[in-house]
Order: sequence, then structure tokens, then C-alpha cells
Amino acid sequence: MNQEDFTVREEPLQTLAQFAGTLAEVSRACERQQAGTAAAIRASLLAECTKCGIHVSGDELLAIAESPDTPAPSDKVKRMRLGYCARDGCESFTYRLSFRNHPGLDWRAVFAQMETVRQNRGELTAAEAAAGRVAARKRLWRSLKRVAIALAIIGLLLGMRQWYVGGRIPLIREPEKFRVDPLPPGQQEPHR
Repeated sequence: MNQEDFTVREEPLQTLAQFAGTLAEVSRACERQQAGTAAAIRASLLAECTKCGIHVSGDELLAIAESPDTPAPSDKVKRMRLGYCARDGCESFTYRLSFRNHPGLDWRAVFAQMETVRQNRGELTAAEAAAGRVAARKRLWRSLKRVAIALAIIGLLLGMRQWYVGGRIPLIREPEKFRVDPLPPGQQEPHR
């Protein structure tokens, strides 16, 4: 892969805090190995809303990952921690992350370390999470179809049983049959 494959990435707002947390963790680890790496990561990172175009700096993006107890440096960070766009009123679902080249910073190595951290934590990528949601919907529809079929079979069996024992089947009107007893011989019908 070339460096251009890593320059732009779209990330859903729901997983942006998780992504920023992983990046912050890797940034701290890189800083221990080589001084100045964390500052380079913050300086070369930029996020932009795909709908309203508001820009979020690397510092603000990594501040999203801090614990909710720590005060947010800005209203942007406060809204993004809650899973909303940084601009009040925007209903965007994704952000475009730009990773600019910086001397002494290898984004491939950073992404490889992020992937290792994610795998160690057992986190899912956005595509894996979407695939999981699709599979869950399929399982739900399959189980709903099974329940509907089972209810239809039970209803059919109950209807057949009622018909067999001579009972009345609800919602089906049976024609009434009247029987007239003949008068015994020698009796007349009363006059009205």
C-alpha cells in the first residue's frame, strides 16, 4: 500500500471516540519510544464533518477520548463525546479524517499499532459492526417467520379439531337448520 491509502479515512460518529481513544493510546506509546511523536500526530491530524464541513483539530479529536469526567476544552468536544457533530444542529453521521504527512511520523506504523491494540481489546471495525447488525436483522426476521409459521399451524390445527368434534369455528357463520315436528294425526293447527 502506498502512503496515499492512509491520507483520508471516513469514520462514523458512533465509533469516533473509540477510534480517538485507540489513537491516543498509540500516541502515548509512540511518545515513550520517540519524543515528539505525539505532537506530530496531533499536528498532522484533522477531522471534517462530511455534511456541514466543520473542522476539528487533532488536539480536539484526541480530547474526545478522555474520560467524560474531565472537563471538555470546548463545546465541540462536549458534543462529539456524546456522539453528535461538533456543530450544534448538524445531523451528520460521519467524519472525514485526514492524516497529513509529517517528518518523523510513519502513519503505516501508527495504524499497525492501532490495529494491534484493537485486536487485543477485541474491538470491531465499522464494517465488522455493520456486518454484525445485518446478521442480527437476518436472525430476527428468521425467528419472526418461524413464530408466524408456528402460530399459523397451531391455528389451523385448532380449527380442524373444532370442525372434527362438531364445534362452531369462530368467525365462520354456519347456516341454521330448522326442523319442524309434524302434528300427530287428528290434531289441527290452532287458528290465529
